[in-house]
Amino acid sequence: MHIVTGGAGFIGSNIVNALLKINKEIIVCDKIDHKLKKNNISKIKKNYIINPNKLNKFIIENYKEIDSVIHMGAISSTTEKNIKLLLQNNYQYSIDLLNNCDNYSIKFLYASSAATYGNGENGFSDDNDLRKMIKLTPINYYGLSKHLFDLYLLSRINS
Repeated sequence: MHIVTGGAGFIGSNIVNALLKINKEIIVCDKIDHKLKKNNISKIKKNYIINPNKLNKFIIENYKEIDSVIHMGAISSTTEKNIKLLLQNNYQYSIDLLNNCDNYSIKFLYASSAATYGNGENGFSDDNDLRKMIKLTPINYYGLSKHLFDLYLLSRINS
């Protein structure tokens, strides 16, 4: 079984549909809060959709059947001004999810964002060098929330 967070969004739903085409069992984790998201996952049975608030409990109860978590979920609005909300959803939630996957040896695939680069004055290198990544200056709170998780993840990998 594969879990796709943000699986009702544009990119997430395309990942879900690609996995369905190769007969993978999929759990979509998302808030289905408007018609477009509902349409994006019309091929998913209702009992295979989980609210993000229930995901960690689901993992604890079903870890033996879970092959991977593909983490696409985030508040992706680049104009969101509520930094506390962004940090809670894009940073802390990601840390909690990563730790839960790590506890049960579940593969964790994560999508960052080009918004972490800011205006590009520090380049666009993807070599995951923590010294280079720490110099990036995102230009909005969304980019900052994703950048902070990138730094957390890289510091864990490099420790």
